[in-house]
Amino acid sequence: MRALPLLEPPRGCGLSAEELAEQLDRARTLRASARTVARSGDALRVQLGEVDGALVRTFVETEQRCCPLLAVAYDEETCVLTIGKAADEGRELVDLFAEVFDA
Repeated sequence: MRALPLLEPPRGCGLSAEELAEQLDRARTLRASARTVARSGDALRVQLGEVDGALVRTFVETEQRCCPLLAVAYDEETCVLTIGKAADEGRELVDLFAEVFDA
């Protein structure tokens, strides 16, 4: 995995640098539970195995609150985390999360 050089949040992000670091840590923790990772266009689909539901909810709620460029959702029934772009500028952020989850 490429080291993520984000010292400050990307344009459009509502998180502080500290909050961003915490969110990336959540993503890395979720990566350990990823069974499959699939990329389709501008969306990332992560099939999670056994995972802490509170961690997933916090990850999703944080992204929904802070980033108008992404569309992030979690289906508890299928255990699928979806990260897609909500605006063209969100493509780079989807790429970033793809690197985190593909590692």
